[in-house]
Amino acid sequence: MEILLAEDSPIQGVMIRRLLEQQGCKVTLATNGREALRLAGEKAFDLIFMDCNMPEMDGYEATRQIRAREGSSAALRIVGMSAEESEKTRAGCLAAGMNDCISKLAGPKELQRALEAQIHECPS
Repeated sequence: MEILLAEDSPIQGVMIRRLLEQQGCKVTLATNGREALRLAGEKAFDLIFMDCNMPEMDGYEATRQIRAREGSSAALRIVGMSAEESEKTRAGCLAAGMNDCISKLAGPKELQRALEAQIHECPS
């Protein structure tokens, strides 16, 4: 499974990447929303984990632009990630076109739940 991880924090990026790779996923890292948008246009990914708050372009805007490119198909699964746990953040993620939103504070179990919910099974 090909995953694009959009995360501006180097520490968070390493931790999340490691967890996804332990599940057999191939991970490409983007450190800001512009880079995520560019990579999503260059390569076919199965899933994007998108940090909501990044420099240059936030995850909300990157998601809106990815969805605009897709048109009505909107087949690419995008999971928002935020350090804020609020209904407002979740609503913002869904309004931007994300399929789900998780808290980065919740830990590996929440990441695993989101991965399974979006793909059902990560091939090894």
